[in-house]
Amino acid sequence: KLPEDPAGAAPAAAAPAPEAAAPPVVRPFAYMRMTHEAIRHGLKELVAKAEGGDVAAAEATFSELMTIVEVHMKMEDSGFFPVLNEMFDGVAAKENLGGEHEEDVKQTEALRAALADKGDPELIKSKVSEWSKSHLEHLEHEEKVIMALTEKIAPTLEGRGRAMNKVLRVDWEGFKDRQMGPVLRRLEAEKPYGGLKMTVEALQHSTTASEYAALVPLIKSCLKPENVAKLESEGVLSDGKLPEDPAGAAPAAAAPAPEAAAPPVVRPFAYMRMTHEAIRHGLKELVAKAEGGDVAAAEATFSELMTIVEVHMKMEDSGFFPVLNEMFDGVAAKENLGGEHEEDVKQTEALRAALADKGDPELIKSKVSEWSKSHLEHLEHEEKVIMALTEKIAPTLEGRGRAMNKVLRVDWEGFKDRQMGPVLRRLEAEKPYGGLKMTVEALQHSTTASEYA
Repeated sequence: KLPEDPAGAAPAAAAPAPEAAAPPVVRPFAYMRMTHEAIRHGLKELVAKAEGGDVAAAEATFSELMTIVEVHMKMEDSGFFPVLNEMFDGVAAKENLGGEHEEDVKQTEALRAALADKGDPELIKSKVSEWSKSHLEHLEHEEKVIMALTEKIAPTLEGRGRAMNKVLRVDWEGFKDRQMGPVLRRLEAEKPYGGLKMTVEALQHSTTASEYAALVPLIKSCLKPENVAKLESEGVLSDGKLPEDPAGAAPAAAAPAPEAAAPPVVRPFAYMRMTHEAIRHGLKELVAKAEGGDVAAAEATFSELMTIVEVHMKMEDSGFFPVLNEMFDGVAAKENLGGEHEEDVKQTEALRAALADKGDPELIKSKVSEWSKSHLEHLEHEEKVIMALTEKIAPTLEGRGRAMNKVLRVDWEGFKDRQMGPVLRRLEAEKPYGGLKMTVEALQHSTTASEYA
């Protein structure tokens, strides 16, 4: 999930898959921008029908087009423009965008009356042409003023998604039940698949799990099966991305699907924490084999366990602890976590030698027990000191993912080729699926597309 960084996101030793590309940027306000494209498509169709003299067909197109335009203007007037005015020195007011809406309504009312009266086709043709020209100019004006500002509304994707969520909530039922379907159908008819995907992805990142669960069946019902299949395969029809907010994330009029739950919180540093659980699983197995007197089996378990422990300690000593010391008043140094690593190494070297010598099983049992007890205490100490701090390392998920990425890069090849496999296998054997998923999800959010590929 991390954006690629040409300055060095991929560790030097890594060989990223050449076909892997950086994930596309998600822009929550793309729904507003792509609604403009749906309106353009509708205006083009309306002009063609009016010029062909088919008043009934023109009236049908106008009616659907107005379901898009009226909800869109309502969202802008009551949600989008106030945010822009507040944040960017009254920009929407200065540019008279609301005033243009008022002029637009006058034109549409005149056109609506002419169509309802089934009047002179030439008069209708003239009024359609006049409104189409004026509205296209308005769309272009809005885009020129607004689009460059949307990415500045909040510094994070979630923040921009929350801002867009408020715009959708201005008329949630109108958006959901009347506007969204025609917008998506017109985009599907007019634009390449990428534009359709970008629009649906914008909605996914601007809604909670329960809100998006209410939208997904409607999205599926209005698109071609092949596009639905593509969106599903690319994860665009999975959960909405905004955390649920008990204080009111779901619009009052919406009826969220009861089975939809808030998406789980992703914690990039969960890989470090769950590596502790993999180590605990290995220590338990090692103790059992040593107590059973099976020195060869104990040696095999110890060897794999050390591929986990050694890379983990290297990551901590050269990546994780320095960040904690810098940000939290030398906490790792004050707690002597690095010193505990040095003591641990002495114990593991003594145990390694005893196992290699195929020595007295009782001696090996004693040394295994001693190291296991000491290492478990060390893990517990680290967790007590560190875990509460990991979410404070950066204010955003991406920031925490970037911090964890630096930890992984301390020994990318060791992590990738030697440590990760044993960690995941032990978690799979010992923990429920949720723990395994959390660990892999942590890696997904701590790597770029090429690294994760």
